[in-house]
Amino acid sequence: METNTVPLYQKMMQALIHKIEIGALKENDKLPSEQELGKQFNISRITVRKALEELQNRNFIYKKQGQGSFVLERSKRNKHYRYLHIGDKIHEMGAKASSKILEFNIIADERHFDIKEKMGL
Repeated sequence: METNTVPLYQKMMQALIHKIEIGALKENDKLPSEQELGKQFNISRITVRKALEELQNRNFIYKKQGQGSFVLERSKRNKHYRYLHIGDKIHEMGAKASSKILEFNIIADERHFDIKEKMGL
């Protein structure tokens, strides 16, 4: 039986993404420290770091050495992050992704007749 549990780092990510998307966290706003985020979400610093790393990978935040993490400008964000990580979203919902080929066609280009002939197309 599958459980519908979302990993803690993803819960933190979702909460921060939501705050960014609704404007509660604005461009270049500094995020709370790792320690403060850990207390806020009741998670370990290792888990906080994993969430922040993923947020950085998805272009929601950037880090400055010794200064902390900041919200990335909207123009620099990857607008298609949801589609790039659709498998993660499906997993977060407790579902299992699958695919099914509905149709298969071979389309041959007339400009390459010699190749088509060799392939028997």
